[in-house]
Amino acid sequence: MLVKCDGKDGCNQEFNLEKFEVAKLDNDIEKTYFTCPHCGKEYISFYTDKYIRKKQAIIRELKSPSAIEQLRKEIAKDMKRLRKKMEASSK
Repeated sequence: MLVKCDGKDGCNQEFNLEKFEVAKLDNDIEKTYFTCPHCGKEYISFYTDKYIRKKQAIIRELKSPSAIEQLRKEIAKDMKRLRKKMEASSK
């Protein structure tokens, strides 16, 4: 996937994103991100904890579209809450 390093600290270079990286943080939290190969700027895609990962595993087993959609909404809320928590603690 072609991406551009932008934002206030970005170098504005384009590069091909081949894979995301995963870093294990404290309390069973994982950060999924990628880094610009030109300037090293890090872009965090999302955070997950064991509860979010468990819901993601359940989705892979579900057959009902409505159940999948409901669980995806829950996961989105959980990820938003976790991102807010992680970004607040890093300041």
